[in-house]
Amino acid sequence: MPNKGFSKISKINNKDLELLYNKQISFKEFCTKYHVSDSTMRIFFKENNLELISSRKSNTIQHDYFNKINTAEKAYIFGMYIADGYISISKSSSRFGISLNVNDIELLTKIRDILSPLSKLYFEKARINAQGIKSNPMYKLIISSKTICDKLNQYNCGKNKTNLLKSIKNIIPKEYMFDFIRGYFDGDGCITTNSVRKRYLTKDGTSKIYNYTNVSFSIISKDWLILEEVKEFLSAHISKINLYQESRGNWLLTVNRKSEVKKLYSLLYYNNSLLCLNRKYQKFKQIMETSC
Repeated sequence: MPNKGFSKISKINNKDLELLYNKQISFKEFCTKYHVSDSTMRIFFKENNLELISSRKSNTIQHDYFNKINTAEKAYIFGMYIADGYISISKSSSRFGISLNVNDIELLTKIRDILSPLSKLYFEKARINAQGIKSNPMYKLIISSKTICDKLNQYNCGKNKTNLLKSIKNIIPKEYMFDFIRGYFDGDGCITTNSVRKRYLTKDGTSKIYNYTNVSFSIISKDWLILEEVKEFLSAHISKINLYQESRGNWLLTVNRKSEVKKLYSLLYYNNSLLCLNRKYQKFKQIMETSC
């Protein structure tokens, strides 16, 4: 016996389908437009060989993306994930996520378009945590993929990764290490300057003042082993890299010599088509042009 609701949806307008698949209207809005229930519409889709949006989304997810880190793009996103990503696993779902400041939605959109073009970015307003620290408003990318989560767990970089002793030595090939570092830096690093004023004595005993601008590249993280591996890699390219533990328990990797920071800038941003956090890149670029 035919479903009575089908008489209202004997034919779906292709333009309406396009709006649905392009996420311009929700499935609920789509059903309301045709005056039928969610369940009736799902049956209609199935019987007419139409893809539900959830099926289309799953088919576009790059489930095997992290199986092998063999491109600059993958290394960068992996570095960003180590800094600002997470996975959550329950009995019913396995989810991969990255959260970025609302001002960085352009980068998160690019990452979304690579990993799962049909996924939605979720807005999360500013919050105050139990310690009284206020967070910035964020956008979140959340992808349901057991394959991605299982691979990250195999790397020992998966669930509850903050508390795991993580290593990248056997994950990131040397030719993509600068891309990984750029992603890691975009998540957990900063580039800063400060004015220094020093007094010194000349040969004739005259006291003079020397003013200069100090430049510092740094990455701060709880992952001391990853920072140690980054330091070891960078030591073949630049000198004077510091790694030490702060009083709060975080580890800090720094490069403070101007000439070395400038060299590092060239190594991290080696062409104009790379994935990067634009605001951090623009700040780095301006400091290089004005201070070095």
